[in-house]
Amino acid sequence: MRATIKDIAVATGFSVTTISLVLNGKAHKISDKTKKRILDAAEQMHYRPNQLAVSLVKKRSKTIGLIVPDIANVYFANMARGIDEGCREHGFTVILCNTNESHERDVEYINMLADKGADGILYIMAKDSTQEMGLAAVELMEELKMPYVILDRLM
Repeated sequence: MRATIKDIAVATGFSVTTISLVLNGKAHKISDKTKKRILDAAEQMHYRPNQLAVSLVKKRSKTIGLIVPDIANVYFANMARGIDEGCREHGFTVILCNTNESHERDVEYINMLADKGADGILYIMAKDSTQEMGLAAVELMEELKMPYVILDRLM
């Protein structure tokens, strides 16, 4: 089971607040001896921050959703690869959503990415999308207050 800040607090006898300050590099008024004890305990317990909890606190997940119509298409595969590399360079993770050219899946993925707290969506709409369907997808992202960029295909 994954070690938590509370586990480190129990192991060291320090408060959760003190542990959090040390692990987040904000322990300016905490002695070096205490910092070392906490950091050593965190290392021994293989502590890793819970990114979901961090996302909730910061209201930012550092995750971008990429909705592509057909990942088997070399054009979209190369685009996905470039987007992934660019996002990684800036500390973002990409969630790849392949719709198999289905507008219905476009909408499902937009909702799923919003539910999972993605920071934005890069969207290549499905070939079967009409202009009205494309506009509805855009309206959905705006209603969800989801930042988006439409790539490749015109509406």
